[in-house]
Amino acid sequence: MSKDIVHMTEEKVFRNFLERKNSFLLCNKEDNSREWEEKKLKLEAVVVDKARLVKLQEEEINKLKKKIKKLKIDVTERERIILQENQENRELACSEKARGKRGKFKDALTNPKLSTTLAVSMVPKSNKKIKAYNRLNNDFSSRINMISESSVESETNLKKSKIEEPEEDKLNESKKRLVKHQATRADYDSE
Repeated sequence: MSKDIVHMTEEKVFRNFLERKNSFLLCNKEDNSREWEEKKLKLEAVVVDKARLVKLQEEEINKLKKKIKKLKIDVTERERIILQENQENRELACSEKARGKRGKFKDALTNPKLSTTLAVSMVPKSNKKIKAYNRLNNDFSSRINMISESSVESETNLKKSKIEEPEEDKLNESKKRLVKHQATRADYDSE
């Protein structure tokens, strides 16, 4: 098949060349057949070389296609295995990060993020700032005590109200039953 292609391309080039040569000769009205023959041979040689290169490239492509068909199964399996390994590595890294955040304390001297906060916290504070912080702390603790006392009182009030409500509900339910029974008796009597 590739030999036919080479032969056909050679014929096409030769025909085109002859047409151009004839038209040139008609225009110039000179006969330089010897020069034209040399040019023709050079062009034919170039065309033949190009056709051979094309043929070789086609053969190489066909060989590579066959190899790819043979190796395609292996390639897809290998890709799948690589993807699985990557996913397992990611999951392992995520679980290690999670374990590291939960269980271990970080050293402030070696960790760069914590070392800056440590350095800021170790700066000596003035007496005015210390007094202000103490005052804020005392105010905050007194508010917490007030809230906790009020919450204890509210809880006891809720417990008392819960105890009283069921008795009232029972009375209301029994009254409703009596009214229903009386209404049904009245209906029977009227019929």
